Amino acid sequence: MEPIRTPHEATLDIIREVAERHGVPEALVRSRCKDRKTLAAKREAIRRVKDERGLSSVKIGEIFRINHTSVLYALGTTKRSQEKAARAAAERDRRRRERSERLPLQQDVAP
Repeated sequence: MEPIRTPHEATLDIIREVAERHGVPEALVRSRCKDRKTLAAKREAIRRVKDERGLSSVKIGEIFRINHTSVLYALGTTKRSQEKAARAAAERDRRRRERSERLPLQQDVAP
């Protein structure tokens, strides 16, 4: 019979998995360390904890020892970042349409 895991243990398991995959110690993922590799692992771990455990940004902040607004930033859920992403996507789509309209149709020409 397998022992029952607490919700906190399940959260720590997620952090551990992400840390291993990124090749950084678990303690660094939960620390204030800001090197690129650690931040990538921390952002992924925050996203997975939010998606899989459904914890609030405040609770996630307590686990990772950061402010809840930093959690929101990592999740990309601030209103400004959503609006910026939407504007960037619209601009990208507009440029693609313009490019496709400017390109002449390719015709098969025999040598």
